[in-house]
Amino acid sequence: MKKEDIIFFHSWFDNYVKPFCSIEGDMLMNMLQKRSHTKRVCDMVAELGSLLKLDEQKMFIAETIALFHDVGRFEQLRRYKTYNDTDSENHALLSVKVLEREGVLECLSSEERRLVTAAVRQHNAYTLPEDMSGDALFFSRLIRDADKLDIVWVEIDYFTNRDMEPNSAMEWGFPDTGSCTPGLISDILANRCLRKERLKTQDDIKLMMLGWVFDFNFTASLKIFSDQKYLERLITFLPDNGEISKVRSHIESFVADTLSQKL
Repeated sequence: MKKEDIIFFHSWFDNYVKPFCSIEGDMLMNMLQKRSHTKRVCDMVAELGSLLKLDEQKMFIAETIALFHDVGRFEQLRRYKTYNDTDSENHALLSVKVLEREGVLECLSSEERRLVTAAVRQHNAYTLPEDMSGDALFFSRLIRDADKLDIVWVEIDYFTNRDMEPNSAMEWGFPDTGSCTPGLISDILANRCLRKERLKTQDDIKLMMLGWVFDFNFTASLKIFSDQKYLERLITFLPDNGEISKVRSHIESFVADTLSQKL
């Protein structure tokens, strides 16, 4: 892969997204948000790649994956008006469909196309396939970490300013009950990530994102989560009760113990 390929991919992405961002109404904000999210994930992948000391070729592949990981979101939003895959379709698979339909990766070698599509396809999976290995596994892990880190930032930003700009898509159409669905807290305390299908309230979404600390693949990712105080900031939007206090203490201990073992 060459630098010229990366320049072409960014140009293609901007031109592909432009019509989706030329609409009027409530969905415009969501289209613009997904475009911004994509750019930030590219930056996050670059940051993680630098910390992991990736060579130029691997950085090119990682940036391509980051640029295209959510390209299916725009069609999903236009067609279904939701981010919730359960109520629409799997946006990762839709992203692969867009890439294949548009033929945008044809300039790459067959191996490069395989790595990009494999990581895009798996970036939102609950767990990665057991038979995935090598570079496909590495790049899938990298995009999953970068994506999660930015989604947490987006969630914090949204709920900080929610009263000024409420957005039903950001809330997945879930009710604001001021509580979490029974059973989810115990999963977090057992170091289990939450499945999206089990979420029923807005607080469940925040709890799921806190549980992502158990799924980070690189120490650098967990350190960014810790340094940015994402736990402290996100948990302020959850109920102030004994169960959430247990969650906070448990995650704080997990993060501290994990980082101390890796350093």
